Amino acid sequence: MPADRCNVLFYPRRKIMPLKAGELRLLPGMKGSVFTYFPDYIAHPDAIALDPFGLPLRREQRVTMKDDARILPEAIGDAGPDAWGKNVIDRVAKLERSSEFDYLIAAGPNRIGALDFSLGDDPAPPGVAKLTDLADIEVAIDQVKKKQPVDDRLRHLLAPGASLGGVRPKTVVEAEGKLWIAKFNARDEDFDAVSMEYAGMRLAEKAGIAMAQVRKHQFSDQRVALLVLRFDREPLEGGEFGRVPYISARTLLRGYGREVLGEAKPQFSYLLLAEARRLTGSGEVLSEDLKELFRRMVFNILVDNTDDHESNHGFVHDGGWRLSKAFDISPQMTRLGYQQMQVGTGETESSLKNALSACERFGLRRDEAVSVVEGLVEATRDMADIYRDAGIEPARIEAAEQYRRKLVEEFEKTKL
Repeated sequence: MPADRCNVLFYPRRKIMPLKAGELRLLPGMKGSVFTYFPDYIAHPDAIALDPFGLPLRREQRVTMKDDARILPEAIGDAGPDAWGKNVIDRVAKLERSSEFDYLIAAGPNRIGALDFSLGDDPAPPGVAKLTDLADIEVAIDQVKKKQPVDDRLRHLLAPGASLGGVRPKTVVEAEGKLWIAKFNARDEDFDAVSMEYAGMRLAEKAGIAMAQVRKHQFSDQRVALLVLRFDREPLEGGEFGRVPYISARTLLRGYGREVLGEAKPQFSYLLLAEARRLTGSGEVLSEDLKELFRRMVFNILVDNTDDHESNHGFVHDGGWRLSKAFDISPQMTRLGYQQMQVGTGETESSLKNALSACERFGLRRDEAVSVVEGLVEATRDMADIYRDAGIEPARIEAAEQYRRKLVEEFEKTKL
């Protein structure tokens, strides 16, 4: 009989052992769920609200009714697997029932952020792979995608990636005393997504955006993986890793929409994200975050990254919630002409003019915002060199440069 409740565990910063934060239980018929903080957790000096809007640190039941396929609070859902992780769990765990709750429990301890889940036993220690395992992991990934049998040894290597979000194949590896997320190309793709994301993130770093460290690792003939340093883990003494609390921008926006705006499904928007961030802190850190959010929005426009949806932005807790390092910046080269979130008064239109149209929502005067845009225009000027070094083919480089030139020319006209 599948379980219908579990303990929610929270790892405080720089601590090895978790606190029992609360209980999560399913409503009858899986029509939703109920989360309740434990009194001892609320009274603990290391306790934080798991979601500043959706799960405030209070002694009350927080009910989440089924919304589409979601039956869990947003912050708890962030710690669960996405499409790829569910595929792995289906092959490795063979669940009796396949609800969001069951996938959450089965995902394992490598999940994003500082949450874990227990049915009463002590949490399992996280297992990770090594760089030397990447070739075998890719074979296992290919077998999962083709629904072929996967032997026990390869299943063991796949398991660490089951708890990670996203749709692309990935796992967790340890190298040089650090933990990395390894992302793979799919063998049946004719596009090198790994190299494209590597190029986008390297260019973003050059542009002054606070980025997760990234490497491109060749592991077999022409096969490559993208290694992204986990910013939600921090090395501790004795070779252990501490966990850093994390929530997605989707979680922050959904909670802000319900609790502040009274909207069950607010528009996903950079502008609303800036407003929500204002309510989670103040002072210099807030000002830095708002300017950084604006910078990332403009950069995504310049490099035609139209996969900038709300789950590809996040927040970590370090004395308060603030922007995490940027991750998953991958130029899509689609020329859609719109972003995934609202940019300005022109809604989601991919233009620098639109980005400037509501710059005050990010705490920037018009002249300050123009200066940020000009800085990013200059920083992306040698896009071709960085893309070439990353292994992007010439036709894609030329297309990327043409798209950027068009955006810059339109921007220059707005200043006349």
